[in-house]
Amino acid sequence: MKQAARLSVLLLATLILLGCTQPEKTYYAIEMAGSQVGFMEVAQRPGETAQDPRGETTTHILLRLTLLGQPLDLTIHEEKRFDPDTGRVAYIEGEIRTAQGTIGATAEIDGNEIHYTPLGGAEPIIISLDPQVFLDEGEIVIHLLEHFAGGQGEPVEVKSFDPAMGRILERTYTLVRPETVLSEGAEYECFLLEVEHVTTGTTERQWIDPESEMLIRSESSDGTVMYLADSSAPLRIQRASIDSLILATVDAHIEDVQNISYMEVRARIRSRGEVVTVEGLNVPGQRFEGTVEHNLIDGVFEIEHIRYDGHGAPPFPADLEEDPELQPYLERGFLIEADDPVLIAKARELTEGAEDSWGAVRRLADWVGHEIEGAISLGSARQVYDSRKGECAGHTRLFTAFARAVGIPARMVSGGAYTGIEGGSFGQHVWSEVFMGEAGWIPIDTTFRESDYVDSGHIRLGGMTGFQPEEIEVLDFRVGEAR
Repeated sequence: MKQAARLSVLLLATLILLGCTQPEKTYYAIEMAGSQVGFMEVAQRPGETAQDPRGETTTHILLRLTLLGQPLDLTIHEEKRFDPDTGRVAYIEGEIRTAQGTIGATAEIDGNEIHYTPLGGAEPIIISLDPQVFLDEGEIVIHLLEHFAGGQGEPVEVKSFDPAMGRILERTYTLVRPETVLSEGAEYECFLLEVEHVTTGTTERQWIDPESEMLIRSESSDGTVMYLADSSAPLRIQRASIDSLILATVDAHIEDVQNISYMEVRARIRSRGEVVTVEGLNVPGQRFEGTVEHNLIDGVFEIEHIRYDGHGAPPFPADLEEDPELQPYLERGFLIEADDPVLIAKARELTEGAEDSWGAVRRLADWVGHEIEGAISLGSARQVYDSRKGECAGHTRLFTAFARAVGIPARMVSGGAYTGIEGGSFGQHVWSEVFMGEAGWIPIDTTFRESDYVDSGHIRLGGMTGFQPEEIEVLDFRVGEAR
C-alpha cells in the first residue's frame, strides 16, 4: 500500500542539482499535500588537493509521514566519493531506513561498468555505463546551463544513473522561459525547465539559478514540492498523512472482497515508475477505454479475472532455461534474492513432491500468505523472510524470490485494489504473476491470501508503477462466481 509514497521518496534523491563547489551545507524543504513533511541536507567535503576539489558529497533526507493512521518516518542517506584524477563519481553508497527496516545498495564505478550491490546481495550486478550517462546531478546542471546559455536552446535529452533502483534514467529538458523565483525571502533569476521523465512517464518543473548553479525549486506531477531553504528547515517539519496520495474512498461497500467477480470502475489515476499506455492497460482479465497522457490515466476499467484451474500447467521442476524471454523472471532482481541459499532451501522444502508447477505455486503462496504478518515495513525478500513481516510489496518480493528459486518464472505487478478500508476504497497495491506455459501469466495475491487467483477488484497498471488516485467511482460490481 505504500509503494507510491516510497517511489516518490526515492526520486527525491535524484533532484540535487548543485554545483558542489562550496563546502558548507545546503538545505531544501520538502512539501507533500501542502505541508512541509521533510528536509534535505547536502554537505560537501572537499578533497585534499587542488586536483580533487569535490572529495565527497553527503546527502541526508528525512520525511515524517503518517500512513493509515500509523507513523512512517523515512530517512535516506547517500554518500558519493569522487575520483581525484577525473573528478567524476567513483563510489556511491546509500540506504533508506524506516523503523521497520532498511534497504540500500552500493555502486562502484570501474571504467565503463557499474558494480551495483544491493544490501545483502551475494554478487554485484554489472551495469554497462555509457560515457554519456551522468553519475551526479551537479554534472547535469552544468551541462544544462551550458546548453541553455543565453536563455535559449532546443530540448535536450539526458541519461543518468539512479542509485536507488540501480537503473539508467532518461529525461528530456525543455527551456520554458527565464523566470524570477522567490525562495525563503531571497530572489533568484532562474531558468524554468519542463522535465519529462521518459523512463518513469512523469513530468516535473525545475527552476535553476545560472549564477549559483543550483536548483532553487522543483514541482513534481505527484504534488511533491522541494525548494531551497536555510538551516531552520529541519525545525519546521510537520507530520502529515499521505493517505490521499495512495487511497481513494468510493461509494460502494463490499464485505466479501475476495469474491468480487466483476467490477466496472471510472477512474482518474496518476502513476509514476514506468511509462503507462492504453495498450498496456488492456490485459487478460482487464479492459480499459480512455486516455493516458503523461501517466495520467482517465477512463473506465472493466475487470473480470477468471480463475485458472491448473490445466496444462508446466511440469515441476520445469526446464525453461532455454527461453531467453523468461530469463529475467528466473533470476535475482532488485530486492528479490532468488539466489539466496536460505530462500532456495526453504522454497525447495515447500515444493518437494509438487505434482506440477501450479501445485508448487500454490504451496509457496499459501506459506507466504499465512506466515508473513501484514505490516507497514521496508525490506527485501530475505529481510521479509527473516522478520516474518511485510506490506504488500514485501509479501510479493518474497513469493517472487521463492518461485524463481525453484525455476518458476514470476514477476511483480502493481496498481490498485479494492479494500474495505474506510467503508470501501481503492489503494496502492502490489501482487504477483506466474508463468504457466500456454495459459500465460496468471495473477495471484499472497497479501490477500488469494493463493491461486486475484479477485476482480484489482486494477493492473504495470510492473512497478505507482497508484495515485484522484477520482474513482464504482459503476457496477458482482460478487460470486464469474459468469
